[in-house]
Amino acid sequence: MGGPFSFLRFRLSHPLVSEDATAFLKRGIDTSISGLRNKKVSDASCQTMVSRHHIFLMAFAAVIVLPAFAAKPSPAFVEVRPDGFRTVFATTLLDQHDRVIAQYADAFGALRCCVRLRSKKLLSRRDVADELHGRRVRAYALAPSTDKGAKPFVGGAVVFRGYPGPQEKAMLAGNADKSLPEVCLSSEGAHLMQFADGKAKAHLYMHFDYTVDPTCAPGLFEKK
Repeated sequence: MGGPFSFLRFRLSHPLVSEDATAFLKRGIDTSISGLRNKKVSDASCQTMVSRHHIFLMAFAAVIVLPAFAAKPSPAFVEVRPDGFRTVFATTLLDQHDRVIAQYADAFGALRCCVRLRSKKLLSRRDVADELHGRRVRAYALAPSTDKGAKPFVGGAVVFRGYPGPQEKAMLAGNADKSLPEVCLSSEGAHLMQFADGKAKAHLYMHFDYTVDPTCAPGLFEKK
């Protein structure tokens, strides 16, 4: 029984398969094996039948299960410097399969939605804090901007993992929704805020080494 199970565990551990979908598929395989054993099917026949059932379930997952179990996006900061160097800050531990959907600055410096980026490597940055939950904020290098006229800015982003869904596609088409966090400035830094039902769900703060003109609305931080 090791063959089918080894292959199954490899497939279900793929980053595009969410934990919920993995549990769903494993329950289907376990139920099938239990039923076959209760009927005293020979090991060779059992292995063949499980392999066929496994193929069916994986095909079923690709068409139906994976989109249904797509993970919810998590909010993140994106920073673009004058030299085009881009960094994303997130409380989520990112891997190479995650997709960062981020704002970008147009030729006039106005923020637009959105572009898809992927993290390159973990950086040593400690200038961003999680003001709401106190979780560690990790910084990841992104592919640098190749636009020589790129405007430096700090903006909002979201991290997607799992099967790409319509929400991600809509954002890449320029349709920003409530999943994209808002960014505003206080006198000494930038605040990334996300709200749901009038309550803060995320609040990251990036400290500057200089003062700026505040843009955050009065009473914004009282919504916590």
